[in-house]
Amino acid sequence: MLDKVEIRVKGYVPFQPELNHWIRQIPYAGFEGAVRRSRHYSGTIDARQSLEIDAIVHVHFRWNQESDHKVEILESGRKTISEIREIVSTLFEVDPDECGLMRIDFAADMPGLPIHHAQSSLRVKFKRSSDERGERDYEEVGGKLLEYFRYGKSPNCIRVYDKERECQTRYPEFLKRASRDAEPPTFEDCFGFKEHAILTRIERQVGGGRLPKELRIFADLQNAAEFDPFASIEVVPNVFPIPDVKTYGESEMVKIIGIHSLVDRFGLQNARGMLNLNGNAARLMEPYFEFTRDVSGSKFTRDDIVRAYRESTLRQTTSSLILSLTDANPLAQSRTMIDMPDELREYFRQQGKIGAKKRTKMLTAEQRKEIARNAANARWASRNRKRENAKASLKKSPKKSGREV
Repeated sequence: MLDKVEIRVKGYVPFQPELNHWIRQIPYAGFEGAVRRSRHYSGTIDARQSLEIDAIVHVHFRWNQESDHKVEILESGRKTISEIREIVSTLFEVDPDECGLMRIDFAADMPGLPIHHAQSSLRVKFKRSSDERGERDYEEVGGKLLEYFRYGKSPNCIRVYDKERECQTRYPEFLKRASRDAEPPTFEDCFGFKEHAILTRIERQVGGGRLPKELRIFADLQNAAEFDPFASIEVVPNVFPIPDVKTYGESEMVKIIGIHSLVDRFGLQNARGMLNLNGNAARLMEPYFEFTRDVSGSKFTRDDIVRAYRESTLRQTTSSLILSLTDANPLAQSRTMIDMPDELREYFRQQGKIGAKKRTKMLTAEQRKEIARNAANARWASRNRKRENAKASLKKSPKKSGREV
């Protein structure tokens, strides 16, 4: 899934009228409330408090001439692409599809996978730094006490953490927001899975000008499921029986057991870094990898990670496609027989959007973009018409001058 999305809006783009009231409060802002001071921006507006929108708007970047804005979408993993697009168009008078992307967090949830098993099995190419697995305090992990380890450094890194425990730290916030008159929501109602379930999230953060060429602007997110964000991950089996001394010899057996103890304590990435002091890690660990491939197995593979990511991302993008087909879109209405991959057709069938006997063809990436763009333009034109009608009605209403005698 697309767990976090940050969007760049050009500095010359006008704000929507609903946002102007809060923009005027930026010069007088403090460090708390809906409008706050910011180190790198002129100010920050929490749209949840001001407009009941799941977004944080960072207004006018200080350190370049363009003074661009940043829109930070909250709870992106629960939103479709169309819902994210609607948030941006509600805040700015702009076509969201043409806006650039600043950060994307690609996430895959692995149910039934303990985090210690993932740590001892994962290796990430081209990453030299990684945190050890364990508890982190408020300053280090942004207030979330969770079992967590990371490969690389922000804004380009891979994180693996216990999703169930992370949700446990957020659950009290949901209970506070719930109405006192209604029955409090359960953990499963809030997060979509049962409490105390084993669920590990593998997350790839991309930002800081290192976005892939396939995902440069917002319209490209419609094809995010076709991108593989976990190409640099390697999964090594870690179910470890004791080597037979008669088969491997004394020195080879001691070497394999010693490397496994390092991997079990520090994780595969850290263990390899320790042995790579003189650039000999590949040679030293080759017997260990050969032994584990021959005699052991793993609870998951890299293909499982990619499959989980693509299935969850397809739910976000295909829901947007459904909305674009049902909106007031002349292009979509004129195409009764649309092109569609098999996995999308099966998903629509399960959702009851398309009958089982309805025949479909293949949908190209350009056609998807065109359908989504026309749907956004139709909603944008409808919103402008409503705004113009409201202005016209205000002009026609007579103004009272003076006091009636």
